[in-house]
Amino acid sequence: LTYTTVPNHYFDDQEMSRSIFITPRMDNQKIFNRRKSALEFKHGKSYKILKQYEKEAELIPYMLLHLKEIFENTVVINPYVHFVIDFLKNSSFYKRDFDKFNGLLKTITALNYYNHEVYDVDGKKVVLTNIADVQLFMSLLRPYKESISANLAPKAVEVLNDIRNNIEDWKLSKDREVLNMGITTNDYFTLQNLGLSKASARKYMYELADKGFLQVTDQSGRSNIYDLAKSEVESISYDLKHMDDSVYDDICYEIGQWVVDIMKEDKFIEGLSIMNFDSDIKKPIWIGKKP
Repeated sequence: LTYTTVPNHYFDDQEMSRSIFITPRMDNQKIFNRRKSALEFKHGKSYKILKQYEKEAELIPYMLLHLKEIFENTVVINPYVHFVIDFLKNSSFYKRDFDKFNGLLKTITALNYYNHEVYDVDGKKVVLTNIADVQLFMSLLRPYKESISANLAPKAVEVLNDIRNNIEDWKLSKDREVLNMGITTNDYFTLQNLGLSKASARKYMYELADKGFLQVTDQSGRSNIYDLAKSEVESISYDLKHMDDSVYDDICYEIGQWVVDIMKEDKFIEGLSIMNFDSDIKKPIWIGKKP
């Protein structure tokens, strides 16, 4: 898992294919400032919440050590492996990516161990990935589908979506002839909704052009004019509520009808997302609204 807030850091194709990238929030500075302002008041409400969670967080290493001991003698099997295969079907590095992403899904299963039943298979303890684990996995990686499929930087995908969502309005609302043909990097820097620096805007637009998502339509002075190209990566449209019979047939052949029976009893949980806060967790004011 790779995360960076270093401006304009360049990840080469090898790094891109070997890592799972999570892009930073663009309101990072705003959140940082509000957090520091709140915590300046020692023994205030936010400070007390922070200390409470810091104390509880001390248990996490012991929880992970406990799970490590459990899984020394327990195997995780993912009967929903076809979702991982479908998720990666457009990836240029699908052979390398498979174990990485399937491993991430099985890690989610392991972390949710106490919400799973343990089965005995030939004298071995087995835990099965369930549909809730898949929902958490999909909700974590959904924003990065195109990044994974096209080997794009996650922030480049955000730029692409920003352009997709706004370029027609930009063309209509701006009285500039060049915008009728597309946008230059300087235009995008001025019009963007992501708060990128000029260097970052230029970098990601070049990357999108290089990967075929933007095309050069003309020039304005020494600047290229870009417009959306026809290249599109298939969007996610997985139906987690229904399974193809051929999937069940394969599972039944490999391990037995008992797994199919369990899967058919598996329940899809509406609205489940890894981004959700537990209702019992107090949100700090820099994330939630003031009480």
